[in-house]
Amino acid sequence: MVTTGLSFSKIRGARIAAVALGTLLFVPQLILAQTSSAPVASQTSAVQLVRWMVQAELAAQTQDRTQWNYQEVKKTDGKQEETRDVVETKDGTIDRLVAVAGRPLTPEQQKKEDARIVKLSSDRDEIQKSEKAEESDAKNERDLMKLLPVAFLYQDAGNEGGLKRITFCPNPNFHAPNRMAEVFHHMQGTMWIDGKRHRLARLEGKIISEVKFGGGFLGHLDKGGTFTVRQAEVGPGHWDMVQLDIHMTGRALFFKTVNVREHELCSKYERIPDDMTIQQAAERLKKAPVVSSDASSTKPS
Repeated sequence: MVTTGLSFSKIRGARIAAVALGTLLFVPQLILAQTSSAPVASQTSAVQLVRWMVQAELAAQTQDRTQWNYQEVKKTDGKQEETRDVVETKDGTIDRLVAVAGRPLTPEQQKKEDARIVKLSSDRDEIQKSEKAEESDAKNERDLMKLLPVAFLYQDAGNEGGLKRITFCPNPNFHAPNRMAEVFHHMQGTMWIDGKRHRLARLEGKIISEVKFGGGFLGHLDKGGTFTVRQAEVGPGHWDMVQLDIHMTGRALFFKTVNVREHELCSKYERIPDDMTIQQAAERLKKAPVVSSDASSTKPS
């Protein structure tokens, strides 16, 4: 994933499933059979709803061009929790670190952030590099999402909280077109779909068998890893990710332990002008509000 603070593909609003399923593809160089007893009628109804959901998510990715300012609270692999103010623009997305472990930045840290943002908003080489990386990520995510209707067997599990609940397990007849899609053979879980708007509201899954890379020589992901992703309508007609939790362990080349522990909360969404530039966003970030010490405990509803 791009970690420079700039991104150039409008993909957040449609990436909820791909984020979770594609996360395994971004574990450092860990490149990325079961049958169903569900009645035929239930199976057909469930997979049709999944098809509609995929269509709706992909359509939102290409049609929703609104821009947003939001707060991201993230903790990865035991590192200190970071809170960022994120601003989307027509040219890409830029963020500012505003707190570490729930504590506002010191004057020295704020000065470093000012310098970083100025560099990011004016460095054309960095902009082009980020753009290419994000475009590659976006394509991988779209390709994975398009495979969902055929990669799994689905069963209607009823309604819950006004959402359609669907369970899924690997489809033994699915032939992965590439190594990225091989991970689908090792996953099962549950998804919750808005039946009226066909948007994916929540996705929970786990690794049900060890995932080996290069026959195990390059490394593996352990059985039992889990992930949870939540999406919500954060503005009229605009859905976006509000929570991400990933817990994975494994081994990389030369027996290096791999730990993927990520917890992310996104909230305080505010729509901004669709024609905002990177430079204008940088100015907006300079006015980012001070974060209180209890900000990390705030969770989206």
